[in-house]
Amino acid sequence: MLGPISEGSRKQTNGILLSWKLTAPRPSLGDLVPFFIDWGHTTSPAQGAAKGCSLKELRGIHPAPDKIRLKLASLGLDLPISRGSAPELVAILDTPLGRVELW
Repeated sequence: MLGPISEGSRKQTNGILLSWKLTAPRPSLGDLVPFFIDWGHTTSPAQGAAKGCSLKELRGIHPAPDKIRLKLASLGLDLPISRGSAPELVAILDTPLGRVELW
């Protein structure tokens, strides 16, 4: 269902080398099907991210929500999807400066 596995790497400004393997969804699966990343023996950059924000909600919008729900379910993922004119992901974060909604 997912595309081929590819490898990547980059050196952070602190000199630490990050390396990963990832697989991207095939375009025919829809724009809301995620990619998967394996950080291998390196530490995920999220470990060094700024503190203070938390994800409160993640949802999708898609012209064919039932189709996308089935594809996500086949990957063991449960993401609320509503009908809309174009594929979108919506994230709601609580931040030190208040709630933020990212589209």
